[in-house]
Amino acid sequence: MRSPRGFSLVELLIAILLTSMVILGIAAVFSAVYRFHVAGYQRGLIQGGKTMSYALLARDIRKTTMFTLPNPPCPSGNCSSSTPVTCPTAGGPCDSDTLVGCMNLDGIPGSSFPATQVQRQDTNQLATAYQYCVDASGNMYYTSAQAAGFTCGGAACCPAAVTCGTALAGGTVSKIASQVRKDTAGGFSYYFRRPLKQNNLVEIHYSVGSGTATATVNTAVPAGKTFISPSP
Repeated sequence: MRSPRGFSLVELLIAILLTSMVILGIAAVFSAVYRFHVAGYQRGLIQGGKTMSYALLARDIRKTTMFTLPNPPCPSGNCSSSTPVTCPTAGGPCDSDTLVGCMNLDGIPGSSFPATQVQRQDTNQLATAYQYCVDASGNMYYTSAQAAGFTCGGAACCPAAVTCGTALAGGTVSKIASQVRKDTAGGFSYYFRRPLKQNNLVEIHYSVGSGTATATVNTAVPAGKTFISPSP
């Protein structure tokens, strides 16, 4: 009796080729699914960074009673003047890459800037200072601190800006978004702007992400009151 004939070399090569094609097809499907999930995750991070950063910015600006930055100049050096200062050109004193403000602090203007009394509006509540900034790597940082009051050179004030990524004295710092950049495509060379000295609006302009996965914030948020900001 003859033994059954085995596979020929050609048949084995064809079987290996077909098996390889099936494996490669499965791998391609898994690779596409993986890339899809990674892209979705990255979009989620970008959208989340935009949503959280804007939510924090809007929350704090709406409660702000005094700003350090941006801080446009006073008209003719006199902060008690009712004439607002306009900043028609980008990059002027009304524009800043850093936003620094205070809550529950009020400035009472004196005869000339910055002769101003700074005091808490509600003495039963602590004052809060905060800062938002973007470093050279595109990371947006938020820092805040609470105290009965803040001093600059021995006088009460809303604190000056600190190095981006570091905490205000007595406070904490957190990175709240990455891949942040200026919305130059929209014509903005700054992140924050206060268009008028005695106007309580703060403009916010920035983009998060890159390429097609980009989320942009272009809006203006009203602060807690119409105010005059003393410099620290």
